[in-house]
Amino acid sequence: MVTYLQRLERHLIALAEQIGTVAPPHSDLATLAGLLGGAQDEIAAAIDTDQGLGSCPSFDEVLARLRAGLTAGEGQEHGAEVAFLLGRVVSDTRNLHTATAQGVEGLDLREVI
Repeated sequence: MVTYLQRLERHLIALAEQIGTVAPPHSDLATLAGLLGGAQDEIAAAIDTDQGLGSCPSFDEVLARLRAGLTAGEGQEHGAEVAFLLGRVVSDTRNLHTATAQGVEGLDLREVI
């Protein structure tokens, strides 16, 4: 769990460094942010309450649209970097979801985080 959280943090910091370098489609970005925020809130609630976790939402469609919009045309080095980092944040969130859903036998996840 700690490793997944550290990866997520690194990718979010790298993504923050790209603010203002690209203009992704606002509606797709808002949709992805909502999906990520919802999934991460569910993960936190499951850890906090030791309750089960539902299925992880699908990020694929909105992420594909964002990647396409960010990398279209020439000279999109920042767009490619942002697209890559968004993919990493999604992957990190999925990994956290899976690890939380599986749990660790005999370990209180609240103590780990």
